[in-house]
Amino acid sequence: MGAGLFVENPVSVTCFLRGAADAVPPRWSFGVLILDGRTLTWRSFYYCSRNRVTRLPSRLDVEQVREVRGAEKFKIKADLFRIVVCQSTSGRLELGLPALDVPLVRRAIQRDQGESFPVSG
Repeated sequence: MGAGLFVENPVSVTCFLRGAADAVPPRWSFGVLILDGRTLTWRSFYYCSRNRVTRLPSRLDVEQVREVRGAEKFKIKADLFRIVVCQSTSGRLELGLPALDVPLVRRAIQRDQGESFPVSG
């Protein structure tokens, strides 16, 4: 999927988010990650925070993709999700994503960095 397609049709991915980076919740929060070909933004699912849209830091570096483990399993289904650990200039953040969406989000992170990469059809 090219960036132009995201601009015309943004994609929303179920996403748990936590971290120490600017404007990121410190504990796992449930919401959606919006991929629009330009920015990576996250919106809380919960009504009281629904209008709050958080722009993820630019220049994210993916450190690792790992399985859900330990106490995370109380909130995130280990058989369906993976954790993408990222580092930014403002701190570390973690994305809890459906396993099937991890490659898509990794490509969006690379695109946000301005890197070139192969796009599979």
